[in-house]
Amino acid sequence: MKNTLVSFLAFVVLITLLASCVSLEDRQMTWQERSEANIAGTVSAEFTTFQWFHIPARERLKQRAHRELMAAARQQFSGNVGIRNITIVGSGSGWSFLQLPILLFGVAGTIEGAVLIARGYEGVSLIAGTAMSAVSSLGNFQRITVTGDVVLFGEGTVVPVENAVNYVAATLIESMPHGANIAILNIESDDIGFAETIMAQLEFRLFMSRNFTIVDRARLDQIREEQHLHLSGEVNDLSAAFIGHLLGASIVITGSTGRDATGGWLLIRALDVTTAQVISMAMGRF
Repeated sequence: MKNTLVSFLAFVVLITLLASCVSLEDRQMTWQERSEANIAGTVSAEFTTFQWFHIPARERLKQRAHRELMAAARQQFSGNVGIRNITIVGSGSGWSFLQLPILLFGVAGTIEGAVLIARGYEGVSLIAGTAMSAVSSLGNFQRITVTGDVVLFGEGTVVPVENAVNYVAATLIESMPHGANIAILNIESDDIGFAETIMAQLEFRLFMSRNFTIVDRARLDQIREEQHLHLSGEVNDLSAAFIGHLLGASIVITGSTGRDATGGWLLIRALDVTTAQVISMAMGRF
């Protein structure tokens, strides 16, 4: 009987921990607002919080999420930025499940103490068990993941080409396998300095995603000198895959820029080094 009661209470506690998981939205935009807004990209952040009595402090979580996302956005974007369409998702942190053995021990002590009292013994176990159960029921830890769209306000808040870089970077981050070794080989452009700027910005965006290992460009320069390679112009897929193999990369990125009647464009391609096949492609306009 005692074991059955302990198991039941443990099940109730586990359900309580899982039921207290967070799922919130904040600062949502309507479809019309989305179509009119200058959304430059998305940012995300993670943090751990404690929920008193297993009840999410919704307003406090929303404020914390907005603050964390604004900090991330200011690292990646310049100018007057805001955060919209915030999604807040929480799950039980490892710290929460560490509470379970303590609570089980406390419940067992409470039951044992009650049995001893009924038999005329002192209630030390009851007091200790009840205290431990009470402490464990005060709350739980939650690991919170937040994402949001970065909205640019006002004219001239960023260099226009950054919008294109942000867009293609977000597409690559979403479509390329996480954990891959990435080498950014070249951006074909009549302006070498402009191409270098784009590569630096793209490298920064991919690095800040924390999803990939980026091959050091110093290593690329070394390989280029050793193999007498010229990467300022167009590089075909087989050559790109060969260079990526020399660099120890699993994916290589090449691109080009140009202009047409509607403005400038940036085309980025990601190739699998093993197969020399294009696995992702994105175009951004500026």
